[in-house]
Amino acid sequence: MKYNINLEYKYKRKVWINMSDTAEILRLRVLLAFLQLERESCTMMNMSRMLGEEHYAISRTINGLEKEWLVSRTSPRQPVLTEKGIEEAALTRFFMGVYALK
Repeated sequence: MKYNINLEYKYKRKVWINMSDTAEILRLRVLLAFLQLERESCTMMNMSRMLGEEHYAISRTINGLEKEWLVSRTSPRQPVLTEKGIEEAALTRFFMGVYALK
């Protein structure tokens, strides 16, 4: 299913985004949130508030990241990035910065 979403950059344009694209965008936002939040405050609810998303969407996204070995849940409510997750989040931040400058 496709959704019509208006995005504003230098000018207004319409973009068709697939549902899987929005899930991927949320995945990238969650990875970046791990880098921004301190480890003690990196809980599902804090991420949900920070990103303006429902907590169940954050939970599903983190479950997916856990299956990819990017996140470890030593504590159920306080997930942490693994070494692989830190590398992926750092690459995401780098590439997002590169594309934001263009």
